[in-house]
Amino acid sequence: MPVYAASAGGGTIVDVDGNVFVDLGSGIAVTTVGASAPRVVQAVVDQVAQMTHTCFAVTPYEGYVAVCEKLAGLTPGDHAKRSVLVNSGSEAVENAVKIARRYTGRSAVVVLDHAFHGRTNLTMAMTAKSAPYKDGFGPFAPEIYRVPTSYPLRDPDG
Repeated sequence: MPVYAASAGGGTIVDVDGNVFVDLGSGIAVTTVGASAPRVVQAVVDQVAQMTHTCFAVTPYEGYVAVCEKLAGLTPGDHAKRSVLVNSGSEAVENAVKIARRYTGRSAVVVLDHAFHGRTNLTMAMTAKSAPYKDGFGPFAPEIYRVPTSYPLRDPDG
C-alpha cells in the first residue's frame, strides 16, 4: 500500500502525510491488545525502567516465572505442565517441533495445507505459500508432510 505509518492508536493509523485511516490490517499483537494501548504502553515503560532484558536461562527473574505459572494455571488438565517464553511465533513453532521430536523420537512433521508457520528455515519449510516466503530460500528442513484441509474461500462448493 502507498501508506507509510507514522503513528497508530484507537483503531486508526496516521500516515507520514497526516492522513488518518481506519486500521483494517492491524498487526498480530495489535489485534489482541490494541495499537498504542495506554495500559500496554505504561506496562512497557514500567518494565524498561526496571530491567530491559536479561536471559532467563542465565539469570532468572520473577516476571518470567509468574507468566509461566499463569499459563500453567490456564491450561486445562491436571497433568504436569511446563512453559517456555520465546520472542516470536516462529521460535515458538520451532520449539514445539523440537519438543515433539524429542518426546516421540520421530522427525517427521505434519502440517495443514494453506497454513503459515513463520519465516525461519524450519517454519518456511512448514509454510504452504511459496511467494513471497520461500522462493529462492531453500534448501529447507526435510520430512514435512502436508495434510489438505478445507479452505472455504476456494472450496469447490463455496
